[in-house]
Amino acid sequence: MPPSREELRAAGVRLLRTAAAVRSGFPDVAAMGRVELGGRPFVPTAGDPGLARLWTALAFLWDEVDAVRSGRAGTLAVLDDEVVYVAGLLDPRRPLT
Repeated sequence: MPPSREELRAAGVRLLRTAAAVRSGFPDVAAMGRVELGGRPFVPTAGDPGLARLWTALAFLWDEVDAVRSGRAGTLAVLDDEVVYVAGLLDPRRPLT
């Protein structure tokens, strides 16, 4: 069963918290490595374009958090852009359409 809107929003909030923790440790790879990222828990949601857009955004954010956390990203520019985009999608006043 695909995740509900509420489950995806909750996963997004957790991922934004993780991104903030990783960002606070930048550029110290050892400090960033202590932040637990976990596996990619997202499942594509067929049939609902809003949920599919949110899932895609979360997947991109997860990838960028992983890249920064492991020291593969030289700057925070992409991470910051992804955080702003995902935060906008998670705004409860905004429908996922």
